[in-house]
Amino acid sequence: MSAIYNNPSKWFLVFVLAVLAACGGGGGDGLLGGGSERSFINWTNSSNGPFVYAANNVAVEFLLSNGHLYYNNDEYVNTTVQSNNVVTLNGVAVASVSLINGSGNTKVAGLVCSGTSDTLAQLVPSGNTYQLKCQSGSGSSGGTQGTDPNQVATMCASIAGNLFPKQAQNAYMQQAACLNYCVYSKTGDQRFYSVYQENQNNANSMCSIDISSTCNNIPLNQCTY
Repeated sequence: MSAIYNNPSKWFLVFVLAVLAACGGGGGDGLLGGGSERSFINWTNSSNGPFVYAANNVAVEFLLSNGHLYYNNDEYVNTTVQSNNVVTLNGVAVASVSLINGSGNTKVAGLVCSGTSDTLAQLVPSGNTYQLKCQSGSGSSGGTQGTDPNQVATMCASIAGNLFPKQAQNAYMQQAACLNYCVYSKTGDQRFYSVYQENQNNANSMCSIDISSTCNNIPLNQCTY
């Protein structure tokens, strides 16, 4: 899988990755013990196989089984690569796996910040977790100019949380769908729309056939501001 995006704008995003620490010994929901038991996504046309480069030559991988980010022997359960190469954190699109220039005229997979064409995300230690940071310089082409992504994310998260406050699986999916649609409506970034659609479809997959196949549709007119 590979994709190249060219949509520079001003971004500064900081997200905390939730880690599922490796378990030693018997069972549980932790990682499998041996590295040979794990399979990772291999990136088409990348010379480095499963490795995806973040800033400062930090290499991460994504598990083939569930798309979770894997780094430094830990699985980050709230950071997932989608089928369209978009990387979401807590359901919000923050980056994409895209081909970037490597050494010797090669191409390698990079963890590229959303809204940029070549700015790599940073993994920064923060206590027992890591922060995923994205920052780019100014840009004038593409995207929606004059939009503060931190303000958009805060406003949209508040709207989604208020509309779907219940602690249930379908509500989590509706909240993620609403949040991403809200961000899309303010930025025009189609990648957020794709993640909205995926979460909306997942929410509706929980509907009973005898009720309605769209019982968990979100009110789009309320998922914006």
